[in-house]
Amino acid sequence: MPEPDKCIRGILNPDFIDEDGVASIGLFQFRKREPADDWREASINWMDDKKAIGFTLNQTKDNGELKFKVGIAILHRSELNRIKKRHGIAGHFKYERASSPDNSYHGNLLLKNDILTVRKRMVCNLLAFYSQIHRREDIINQCKNNKRWYIVVWRLIKRSRNFIFSSRKRTKRPLLTTRERRATKHVL
Repeated sequence: MPEPDKCIRGILNPDFIDEDGVASIGLFQFRKREPADDWREASINWMDDKKAIGFTLNQTKDNGELKFKVGIAILHRSELNRIKKRHGIAGHFKYERASSPDNSYHGNLLLKNDILTVRKRMVCNLLAFYSQIHRREDIINQCKNNKRWYIVVWRLIKRSRNFIFSSRKRTKRPLLTTRERRATKHVL
């Protein structure tokens, strides 16, 4: 099955997001695989359909407690491919689908064990940089009083680059008219 355009990484710890709502390097820590092989993994869910977001947000630990209390981070597959092709990282980073009976969306981001520490940090920083953070409380506020909340969330994620709680910073400069844009284009 081909991978969809986006994947979801659940946010376990509030320390993985700074005060500006931007992901930190801690969100993408890779752990050794079981059984051990040449790769380390970071678990993700592939966004196959609209219900993947709700499924991820509602995942629970063994004791019944919610796993991802803070929210989710969304990564575009095009950004993952960009990281895969970077000089010094090619051949050391990849992703896979690893469906299980209880989670058909499951997949992994993989990083070679023998990669240099500097490059490992680079991969984690790039993943954090490209991720779009969505806090649980923001999603809940957007979906209040709507029985079909997963559709609201899907639209929210689709437009995430324009939303206030996206990890991308908005610019404070005024919008230019078409004439002003053309004039500045010729100046450059």
